[in-house]
Amino acid sequence: MVRFKISFFSVLLCFSSTTLIAKQPISSTYVFCANKNNNIYWRWAVDEKNEYVTIKGYWEKVLENDLASSLRSDHANYKYLFDFNRNTFVFVTSYSEYYRTKKYCNKDEFMQPADSSFSDWYGFELANSH
Repeated sequence: MVRFKISFFSVLLCFSSTTLIAKQPISSTYVFCANKNNNIYWRWAVDEKNEYVTIKGYWEKVLENDLASSLRSDHANYKYLFDFNRNTFVFVTSYSEYYRTKKYCNKDEFMQPADSSFSDWYGFELANSH
């Protein structure tokens, strides 16, 4: 069950049409890669120069009702899967930034944002380009 919770949330890509609490200034965070088959294994993403990979964007707090509306109806009981935490955040980034960074994780890994090794498990939100 834990593996499902982590895997499902990490691939959850909310879109900016959802209502979220006030946007923050552009910043960056680190990226880690979590193994799809073994939720205990994760590693920091590193680039060709063996430097930690960062991604540009900003953190936003997700409201419970907005997360529900962003999911397809067949996942409507998400809060029972996630034990919804009222302090859930997503890291908002552009499609181009997300796909630029994704190449540093293997195909059997999920990419996730984190400020430190003590961060909780969060997902990305891909901002619609205007």
